[in-house]
Amino acid sequence: MFGDWRAASAWLIALAMAGVLAFGIWLHPALPGARGNSAEPKISVMAPTRSTHLTATPTASDGPPVVAPAPPASAVGTAVTPPVASSPAVAVSSPVPVVASATPVPIVDVPTGVATPTPPVDLAEVLPRKGGVPILMYHYIRVNPNPKDRAGFILSVTPSDFAQQMALLDANGFHTVTMAQVREYILRGTPLPPKPIALTFDDGYDDAYTAARPVLEQHHQTATFFIITGFVDHTRYMTWSQVEALDREGMEIGSHTVHHPSLPHLGLSALRFELDTSRADLETHVGHPVLDFCYPGGELNSTVVAEVARTGYLSATTTKSGVARRGDNPLELPRLRIWGGMTLRQFAAVVGQPVVSRR
Repeated sequence: MFGDWRAASAWLIALAMAGVLAFGIWLHPALPGARGNSAEPKISVMAPTRSTHLTATPTASDGPPVVAPAPPASAVGTAVTPPVASSPAVAVSSPVPVVASATPVPIVDVPTGVATPTPPVDLAEVLPRKGGVPILMYHYIRVNPNPKDRAGFILSVTPSDFAQQMALLDANGFHTVTMAQVREYILRGTPLPPKPIALTFDDGYDDAYTAARPVLEQHHQTATFFIITGFVDHTRYMTWSQVEALDREGMEIGSHTVHHPSLPHLGLSALRFELDTSRADLETHVGHPVLDFCYPGGELNSTVVAEVARTGYLSATTTKSGVARRGDNPLELPRLRIWGGMTLRQFAAVVGQPVVSRR
């Protein structure tokens, strides 16, 4: 009798607990299985929005540095940022983020402790042809701060070497000309002074102002400075006031895009942003048309060249080796690279000036 009573009580207690559990489930419909939900909880996924904020991250000192946003549909790769660990983050408000990266120079294996490394190309390839205008290509004017940075070494002409090179040009009757003069000569045959030579400085590093400028002024020489506008006012790059001062002093200012991307890898809207915005920013600061351009890393194709022309640039320099001559395409001008560790005799050979040995 007692056994039957205990069994009945157990059933009543079990039924009561089941009722309580069912009531709880009814109050919390989010639990798996409640109110017809599937056994797996639902997860809400929001599509990410495209951000136009580019954050500068340090890279090797081989200049232009890299920006890394989420890539848009029209661009691929990784963009460039200032090569300085202490450089602040760069927030860029641009209609299309830019994310393709140009490689300015090949990395050359330079043994540690060797003062004169193997040049990045055979010397014979950069020797000027007879006639035309040599356009020299410089990057840093500095002592390379990191001996292990081989690319940085190749890009860095020391201030003392640069001073000797400019003195050699001055002493041997070379006359520096602007890219405006070069294009007038190429397009119309406008006469140039005897032994013309053009000097170009890529990227807009601050040592172009602090180290190159005083030497140029000393020898009454002119040069063209190709500016990456997105890096102006950042560590180890020129300030806008320095860019403006160069222009006032008679130097020529040209565009090197906003972020130094690999232009052939960009979609049309991103490509136009780089070309149009950099030109507009420079013109705002210098107060006159900017008509000269330099391809980041020397990378170009027919679409890029056509867009450079559409933007209104009248000359554009590449990294192709050679001398600019009458009848050349002014939007694909060759240059002669001046590399770190180059001897004065090598420099003289590149510009076509024999060095007389002194005894």
